[in-house]
Amino acid sequence: MALRRRLHVPLFLLLLAVAFLASPVVGLPPGGCYETATKVSRRCSGEFIKALFSDDLHGVSRKCCDELTCVREQSCFSVLLWYCPPEAWAHCYGGKAAAGVPLQGSP
Repeated sequence: MALRRRLHVPLFLLLLAVAFLASPVVGLPPGGCYETATKVSRRCSGEFIKALFSDDLHGVSRKCCDELTCVREQSCFSVLLWYCPPEAWAHCYGGKAAAGVPLQGSP
């Protein structure tokens, strides 16, 4: 089991990097989205990675967008803006995210 986990993380990082490099719409931000993709449920992480590979801007469910945006990894905001509607941002950021863009440094 421990070996499986150790292999899972490098494989995940490789898939995430390939997804960003293959995507013409979204570029890899300086910090990547590693924290965002690993701190959500396996299902949501999978939806996010599949959407990145397919460039399907509607490939991430609203429930998963709620999870992904609540991680609050600032280096991933620009990527999530492509895949998640403003309502998902408001879920964790309240009225401050009315325009769909979280404020820098907000708690």
